[in-house]
Amino acid sequence: MVDRLWFGEERPFQAARDAFRHVETELERWDTELEAERSALARSILGIVPGDVVTSDSRGKLLRLSVTKVTLYSSGSGVSFMVSGIRFRKDGTLGKLQEPSNLSFTDEKQTQ
Repeated sequence: MVDRLWFGEERPFQAARDAFRHVETELERWDTELEAERSALARSILGIVPGDVVTSDSRGKLLRLSVTKVTLYSSGSGVSFMVSGIRFRKDGTLGKLQEPSNLSFTDEKQTQ
């Protein structure tokens, strides 16, 4: 309201809000696309796709997961792969709990 009273039809505050909404929408789209690219890269490197069953050691116990998501995160010192999935119960049936499993690799040049 004040925007219209002070500036008439120009409405710079409304234009700024609209531009901000547009930028937010674009950032969300880019974030979604980057996540899809990270996931595709992680799947191609590890050879794991959603639906695969993977096992790992978690706190000294065997962990079996039905994979639902694979992604990677990188930093200057290394890369981490995150494999998330639904945990199998002790009796071998698929449970309801989601569990992540991480694989981290560091750059030896950075750690020396």
